[in-house]
Amino acid sequence: ENQSWRNIEACVAREWNALGNPLDTHRLEQDRSWGNGGGPFDDPPASAPIFNQPYHDAWMAATSKDNALWIRVWLDDTIGAMAEWSTNGVDWTVETESREISIGVGNGWGSELAEVYLGWGTHHGRVYIDDIVLEDDDNNLGPQPTPEPVRGVILEENWDGGSISLADWALGKHPCDAPGCPFTQVEALCNAQTVGPPCGGSDAVKDSLVGLADLGGGDFAIFNQGDDVSNHWDQYFYSRRSFPRGHNMRCTFLTWWDPDNGSYSPEGSDSGGGGFPPEGAAINGPFHSRPPILSGEVGGVENQSWRNIEASVAREWNSMGNPLDTHRLEQDRSWGNGGEPVDDPPASAPIFSEDYQNAWAAASSKAGGIWWRVWLDDTIGAMAEWSTDGVNWTVETDSRELTLGTGNGWGSELADVYLGWGTHHGRVYVDNIVLENDPIGQANAVRRWTLHQ
Repeated sequence: ENQSWRNIEACVAREWNALGNPLDTHRLEQDRSWGNGGGPFDDPPASAPIFNQPYHDAWMAATSKDNALWIRVWLDDTIGAMAEWSTNGVDWTVETESREISIGVGNGWGSELAEVYLGWGTHHGRVYIDDIVLEDDDNNLGPQPTPEPVRGVILEENWDGGSISLADWALGKHPCDAPGCPFTQVEALCNAQTVGPPCGGSDAVKDSLVGLADLGGGDFAIFNQGDDVSNHWDQYFYSRRSFPRGHNMRCTFLTWWDPDNGSYSPEGSDSGGGGFPPEGAAINGPFHSRPPILSGEVGGVENQSWRNIEASVAREWNSMGNPLDTHRLEQDRSWGNGGEPVDDPPASAPIFSEDYQNAWAAASSKAGGIWWRVWLDDTIGAMAEWSTDGVNWTVETDSRELTLGTGNGWGSELADVYLGWGTHHGRVYVDNIVLENDPIGQANAVRRWTLHQ
């Protein structure tokens, strides 16, 4: 079964003049007709006529890219296919047309699978493939009950309007509860030293909150800030809408910590040591299974950003002074599955490299911040990579198409995800968020070809 001729759905197939037989040569095969059930039952099948003499002459001359053949195979929306070829990519000759026609009897010859793979293979000789384009009709005038998801850039957020849209973002602790709260100049309302209204008040040295910082020159950034005393995780922001995974969806963002707002670990704190970067500083973004603010358990254990991680740069920085319990890529609610930690730390989520740790230790300003990009596989798993300049990237973890661990598993696989970020202690900024996937016309599977030789 590990042969390219055994699983043909609609392909220019057969060997060229197999065993010297000019009648057993290239044709359009469909629906596994060539080797149905693992063995040929009609060789050659009358339903798949060989291509015409002009094609054969053109193939005989196709010994270089300049003289190559262009092939285009169309799938009918229901059953059948059409194959056409060209020597210049402009003028096309139709060889076989079976769309909406069930060719043959019994198993039939018309391609009709709902989902197909791309693939090419040969028997003898070297055959080149280039300039692959997979496309469909972008502007089909027929009924479209399920619109195509947004392709390309889906969401951009840099907060430079000087406010947070509560229609788009759900916030944890914040200075006011009224819908439409402008959040302009939040620093003036809830600065690092404020205790009591309008920040809610507590016995903490600094209260926990979510706010917007004015970086100067019209540049704003959102921040999550944890307090110093309690074990709160309710400072976070999440998207109010979910996004369907697919087409290599990924989220890029810039993050850094604030040297003037750390965790000082006063006596009685349950968070361990302080220092800089702040111990307990967390990123916990970008992908979550749901927004905790919608859980109906405000202030409860489920209303915390670490309880619903789908694929995020997660964990606290050197939690309770432990350098082995620090930032890593968590997936599939592995960190607190079902509300309780499954494995702390789980072996399936290795901590990030020393190079990253050093970069994070230096990320005390926007100019020195770290760019993160987290990719979701279309089916299961994720990849996390980081950069200090947004150009040169280092891959930390790549589990795409791999189920890491056993039992609950660690591979992200939810069909719909939310964006979200949150911290435990310290102040952590998030800016320049871009959610995107592969634009129409770009082959989104280019990173995942399976090769056999």
